Amino acid sequence: MGPPIGDPSRSPIRAHQGSVAALAFSPDGKTLATVGGDETDPTIRLWDPGTRETIAEPIRHPGGATSVAFSPHAQLFATGGYAGTVRFWDPDSGTPVRPPVKHPGGVMSMAFSPDGRILASAGFEGSIRLWNVATGGQIGDPLQRGTGGIARSVAFSPNGRLLASSDDVGAHLWDPESGERIGSPMRHPDGASAVAFSPDGRIIASGGSDGSIRLWDPTTTEPVGMPLSGHARPVTSLTFSSDGRLLVSGGQDGTIRLWDPAAGDPVGGPLAAHKYGVAAVAMSPGSNLLASAGGDGTVRLWDWDSDHACEVADSYVASSQLDPYVPSGWQLSCR
Repeated sequence: MGPPIGDPSRSPIRAHQGSVAALAFSPDGKTLATVGGDETDPTIRLWDPGTRETIAEPIRHPGGATSVAFSPHAQLFATGGYAGTVRFWDPDSGTPVRPPVKHPGGVMSMAFSPDGRILASAGFEGSIRLWNVATGGQIGDPLQRGTGGIARSVAFSPNGRLLASSDDVGAHLWDPESGERIGSPMRHPDGASAVAFSPDGRIIASGGSDGSIRLWDPTTTEPVGMPLSGHARPVTSLTFSSDGRLLVSGGQDGTIRLWDPAAGDPVGGPLAAHKYGVAAVAMSPGSNLLASAGGDGTVRLWDWDSDHACEVADSYVASSQLDPYVPSGWQLSCR
């Protein structure tokens, strides 16, 4: 096998002329979508992660895009923008599949429900809106948090019965069917900028502006264990491995960190990723490839195959320390 993707001997992908604001893998892992984060390159680009080449012409979201999400069935993907529109695209042709829908004030984050029937959008004006993907119609009234500030991120639970969001207060839990908030806000000292469900739905992870990560029980909205501390600046993005045994965080300090959510411990040391902060992290289906987006305009692909998993975690981590977190098909040969 050649040099692993993400190895220091290989350069990062120069994805956009300015910063990269967001990225997402398609459900089959064969396409990676990236979003240009400023006016110098307000495009969405589709990449083949294996060849590191673009597979379509750049897509322009009028007014600039902030976020991207693939439908679980890969029939389409959506982008949200500063101008307050959500647009739906054909991932094969890069062409619109229906008229855009309007989220007043601009879209900060989006997430599809597990069945692909609903898209949730979090807005700069503070609301969360639910959309019928088939018709483009809004479902019910906006979910109003009553706490002010930007609704920064959204995530559905694996069974689709819960929706989590984050804002300047912390994280919130919703019933997407009734639109009612569940339990008390899950508070961060300086608010939360990212939120993610574990694959089994038993844990909500929220990333704070104070650099900490907190774990919560969605049945009680109470904390699970102590905060995970390591980032020197706000946490911008969170993703779980497909088996839930690893939590990955990206921060404005330019590092990616790996965590054992069950033990509440870091796995190895920080991975220096991007010069001007990590804007987003995403794990491919099967969790063999991690993508990170940076304020430096690059995307890095970290291939965790074989003994490169050791390098991702830390050059001095023993294989016995990594064994609990890697897929059973991997054969580690590191120290």
